[in-house]
Formats: sequence, structure tokens, C-alpha cells
Amino acid sequence: MADLTFSSMAVKAVTCCVPSFLQTIKDGPEASRYVKMFVKNTGVHSRYISLTEQTCVDLGIAALQRALAIAAWDKSELDAVIFVTQTPDYAGGTCNALFVHHYLNLAQKCACFDLPLGCSALPYGMSVACSYLLNPHMHKVALLCGDAQWPNYASVEEIKQSETFLMGEAVGCMLLARESQGTDWHISLFSEGHGYKHLCHFASGIKNSWRKAGKYILPNGEKYVAGNYMDGLEISMFAAGTVAKSLQQFWQQNHTIPSCYDALILHQANAQIIKGIKKSLQLSEEVKIPLSISKYGNTSAASSLVTICDAFGADKDAHELRLCNAAFGIGLSWGFSDFYLNTQLVDPIFSTDMVLSEHFLKPDTANV
Repeated sequence: MADLTFSSMAVKAVTCCVPSFLQTIKDGPEASRYVKMFVKNTGVHSRYISLTEQTCVDLGIAALQRALAIAAWDKSELDAVIFVTQTPDYAGGTCNALFVHHYLNLAQKCACFDLPLGCSALPYGMSVACSYLLNPHMHKVALLCGDAQWPNYASVEEIKQSETFLMGEAVGCMLLARESQGTDWHISLFSEGHGYKHLCHFASGIKNSWRKAGKYILPNGEKYVAGNYMDGLEISMFAAGTVAKSLQQFWQQNHTIPSCYDALILHQANAQIIKGIKKSLQLSEEVKIPLSISKYGNTSAASSLVTICDAFGADKDAHELRLCNAAFGIGLSWGFSDFYLNTQLVDPIFSTDMVLSEHFLKPDTANV
């Protein structure tokens, strides 16, 4: 594992933006047994998802602007924008962070790049942001985390007709700075490349770009329809086993126990996986584990920041929190971060209808 320690670090703002469309699973008395079991197993009752082709850039810009206002930072002061996403506007092209730079007209000195990670986004993103801040010329960094889900559907109608769903949309933003009164943070990162086959989007990217059948046979013989693939049993075992064991080692190494933290921020994969982790760790009821899965679904890269904003965004009294984040997902990759956060700097989750349409392609009908 990669064990990292960063001194004099501070969170200056945490925000989260979602699309305006709220979709609810109808799981009342008249619902089918399948729907009721789905809700029970996943814990999902609703989600936010775009019907207007909003991308992570749209939501990310709104989240970043709100965060800059909370921190009282001018956008020209940003030294870096790091965007953690698996759903860039242009796969293999200009990264999302550069479009944030373009739309907000950031300074040329601002380094902008993406990290292609999903549910493990926060600890990995924080590790890169903090590493930049160790440089004496780097002072203020914006970390954006989020993924889009609507492209997995063929149309708006298909989204609306979804009887059940797991994945929701959001982009979270965390502003980080180095300052003399900052605190020491601990981050540990892990990888298991052999586990890629349990959680992967096989039909994306260039590997299978000439194989556009729509339906496929995986190397293990399993049938696969283009889109995100997950072996639910394997991922549940991975979370309750490998992730839980690694988290215990993280606490031992940093001489902490669960009660040292004001909250344990778990990636919101689904209710069953969260229960499995809690059971493996034998956590008492006194350990606070905020849940956002019910209202927002699994928001992939944004999941941890969604949970923080949902749990603490309404608390405007000054409380200094010590949080432990455990995030895990595609790769397989997982990581933990031990950091401090003032509740006054956490904003409630908000929605936006903003769609930046400047780069939508238009059909060329001149010679038709």
C-alpha cells in the first residue's frame, strides 16, 4: 500500500451539485416483489439524473463556483484543478479540467488535468492535491469528483421508464490549501489489478472500439451487454473482506480506533455492501456512519463528497470534525483518508439546470 502523510493541510470548502430532475422508485404496497427486494438490497429510493445532457463539467463548474464563494477565494488564485471522473466530455480528448479552465477563464498558471477513477476518487484525488501543495509555489487546489450516468440510457424516455436504478449523478468539489494552522492528514492507497474483471466498462475506450456488437461474451464465458459491468457477489466479498481488513490496518498504523473519528464516510455502493463492511469491522452503534444512498443512489466518484455534504451541509455551527473516508471501486482500487473539516465550510447539496452547450455538435446540412 502507498502510505502518505501530509502536514499543514486544510479543507477550505466542500460543495456538491446535482441535476434538477429527481427520480423516485415507486416501492409502495402496489409495487412488484422485485422492486421491493431491489430497494431493500440496494437502499436506493431516489436519485438525481440529467434529462438535458448535462455533463460533469456543467455540475463541476457550479460546484466550484459555490466553493470559491465559501472560501472567499478569487478564481485567479487557483494553482490547480484536478477532476476525478470516468465520464469525461471527450474520451481520449481534452480533459474535463481544461473545460473548467476555459469556461471560468482561469489563470494560465493553473494546472488542469483529469484522473480516470470512479468510486475510489476522494482518497486518490486528495493524495494528488496534497502532493501538489507540498510545493512552496502551490497554495490553492480545487478537487472535483463526479460521473455522469444518463449516457448509459438510449433516451430521456428510457430514463423516465426505469422501474429501478442504482446509479445517480453528482459532482462534488473540495478546496484544499496549505497553511501554518493546518493539520496532519494520513492517506493510504491500494490496488488490485487482477480484480478489473469484476468491475469494468469493457465496451468503452479504444480496446474494443471496432467491436460494436452491443452484446458480448466475456473471457469467463459470461454474457455482457455494453455498459458498466459488475460482478455483485465478487464486489461484495471484496468490500467486506479486503477493504475492511485494509481499513483495520490503516487504523492500527495511525494509532486510531473508530471512536477517534466524528464520522466514518463510506463509499455508498449499496446498502448490502455497507452492511457487510460494518459487520466485518464489528462496529458499534456509537460509530457514526452517514448514509446518502437512499436519496442520491450510488454517485460513483462523487459518493464520498455527496455523503459529507448531505450529513453536515445544514450544520452552520462551527464544529471541527475528524473524518475517516473509505472509498473503493473500479480497478480494483481502494483507499482511506484521515482528515479534519470545519462544518461551516460544508455547503448543502444544491441543483442546477445549467447546460453549457458551446461544444454540442451540430449536423452539417449545407450539402444535403
